[in-house]
Amino acid sequence: MMLVLIPGPKQLSNDIDGYLKPLIDDLLLLWKEEGVRMWDAHAEEHFNLRALLFVTTNDWPALSNLSGQSNKGYRVCTHCVEETDSAYLKHYRKIVYMSHHQILPIKHPLRRRHAQHGGKVDLRTKPRHRCGKMVFEMVKDIKVVFGKGPGSRSVQSDDGRAPMWKKKSIFWDLSYWKVLEVRHTIDVMHLTKNLCVNLLGFLGIYGKPKDTLEARQDLQRLKQRAALHLEKRDKGRHYLGPACYTLSKEEMQSMFDCLNNIKVPSG
Repeated sequence: MMLVLIPGPKQLSNDIDGYLKPLIDDLLLLWKEEGVRMWDAHAEEHFNLRALLFVTTNDWPALSNLSGQSNKGYRVCTHCVEETDSAYLKHYRKIVYMSHHQILPIKHPLRRRHAQHGGKVDLRTKPRHRCGKMVFEMVKDIKVVFGKGPGSRSVQSDDGRAPMWKKKSIFWDLSYWKVLEVRHTIDVMHLTKNLCVNLLGFLGIYGKPKDTLEARQDLQRLKQRAALHLEKRDKGRHYLGPACYTLSKEEMQSMFDCLNNIKVPSG
């Protein structure tokens, strides 16, 4: 029942560890060397059952609540951690995460294509992989007062930004948790849904458009993609030139027809 716990109007946030305590106690019992004596109905004999939790699957906000890592701010990447390359867009008023080219092989052509848009060739190597033991060293000394009332507090960051870690997760009480390579994952449903919505919004055919005046102003401030910079017109107006991904009305209609004709199994 703990695994399908659905919060009410108030989000549990960090306090979810209190609700998970009975589950952790059961997992600790199941991991003991002697295990739990069970009955095998098929073989008609007793056996000692041992079990472990090897991963949690949840959406992005729940991943933050379970792992203790902040899901907003400058260092939210679960892989890059403190090496996350991020920047605040003054006009768009959002934090963006860049330099994904460093994940590619060092001779990949996309690393050099960035130089065509006012940037530099990205020759950095990908961020180092942090095993569970390294992550545990980051969080083992974190002290957090649970609750949202008087006296509650979070970890302060040395650079004045939002803290990267909000708490030491209760899952670290499991002796094998620091040995696991992957401890938390995002479920496929939310990942594909968000990817699809943002892609269609990027193309300007569904939802909130991404190619806005504020986005073009930030490109101009960062001195990138000169072809997409604003062109001033009379009476203080600006012209946003079409980007390579801008679709015409005919192309949009073709996209809608394609999506409308997709057949999926009933249910």
